[in-house]
Amino acid sequence: MVFKGEIKLRYDSVTGTLTFIGQMTQSELAFLLNPTAFVFDQYGQQVFDASGNPVTVAVTVSAAVQAALNQLYTASQSATLGDQGLALAGPPPPARKTAAGDVVAGTWLSPAQLKEAEATAWYTQTQGIPSVLEAVRWYHAHHGGLECAAALPQCVDEYLCVKRAEGCAPMTLAGYRSKLERFARAFPGHRPSDVSANELGRFIVAAPHPRTRRDWWQTLYSFYAWCWRMKYVAENPLPQALAKPKPPPGSALVLTPAETKAILRSTKHTDQIGFWALALFAGLRTEEIRRLQAHPARWALVRLRSQAIDLPDEVAKTHARIVPILPVLRPWLELVKEGDLPFFPPSHYMKCRRLRNAVLEDRCGPLTARHRATNPQIRPPIWAFNIARRSYISYRLACAGANYAELSNEVGNSEAMIRQHYFRHVSRQAARAYFSLTPDRV
Repeated sequence: MVFKGEIKLRYDSVTGTLTFIGQMTQSELAFLLNPTAFVFDQYGQQVFDASGNPVTVAVTVSAAVQAALNQLYTASQSATLGDQGLALAGPPPPARKTAAGDVVAGTWLSPAQLKEAEATAWYTQTQGIPSVLEAVRWYHAHHGGLECAAALPQCVDEYLCVKRAEGCAPMTLAGYRSKLERFARAFPGHRPSDVSANELGRFIVAAPHPRTRRDWWQTLYSFYAWCWRMKYVAENPLPQALAKPKPPPGSALVLTPAETKAILRSTKHTDQIGFWALALFAGLRTEEIRRLQAHPARWALVRLRSQAIDLPDEVAKTHARIVPILPVLRPWLELVKEGDLPFFPPSHYMKCRRLRNAVLEDRCGPLTARHRATNPQIRPPIWAFNIARRSYISYRLACAGANYAELSNEVGNSEAMIRQHYFRHVSRQAARAYFSLTPDRV
């Protein structure tokens, strides 16, 4: 128990001994006989009243405990004090030699304890911490939250429940679950705070591919940010463990007008055309198209007469926005509406992957073979990842009068994100060919 920042009352659960350091005052005895406890909610966070004062509750102390406390108070009055504690007399520790051969004052600490104490003192000085005592006080103020954290598997389950309640996409949830369950298996019996920054860094670096390392970093950063909000960890260790890995530049492709025409021709009279039209000529994300299909009034959002697609918050990934229906997109949407075709067909992912691989085989095949010849142990990049959305953004920016600010509002990404992940240099002539692919020309 702490009085005025000093730990005085201690209990040894092994021997059943209650110890008080120093002379107990009347006020300290009065508190022990009639103690109060702070109130914490189910998340381990302290509860405050409307005035900002901590909420407390009275703790009932039995008569046997009261008798033991009175006996401890009487016994403590005869203690010899030395800086609010018992003064222990005895011979000084023997002098010791440093690594440089200097003789310095002795210490009763073991070499390992001495090394840890010196490291602690060095850290407090370099980090601007006033003293080790201040660090101890901070630890005790936050220790309750860290102690209440469960083991990693239970924390992962709790985190996934939170992400599901926030409306996270099923595929994103599946990715979180796969990675975090593997992470929990790598550290059995650990709580989030038990995994050091060094261990996290080694775990991420073990992934062979730069994009995989980046995905691991992002997933664990999000998980530990949530742990910090829940007070399961004192801080997010990911920035200390490793800087965010950068993906290899320029590894993703855009479709050529000929490849786009091949995709549209293959899907023109199938249930896949709605997806490809929205992805290629509106730049919608796969998850946004899926949510648009699930919306009870999808054709009220796709306003052909007003030439705009409304994406409310429940459909858009980032924020609500309005996407213009370009002249090339309108006839494709009319075709979908007349045929009562879906925007997101059954077994979409399998159909999409099969078609994309067939169309891009001539370009991706040699790239993959070259990559495997140079790095046989590393998985090749996904050359066609987000290829429809990337193609739309790249060709839109190649059109006359296009600018990043306007396109950023339409596609729901920041300008920096567009420049880093989506934009690829294409010619204006290729952009004109791309946006001329109406149904009568395919």
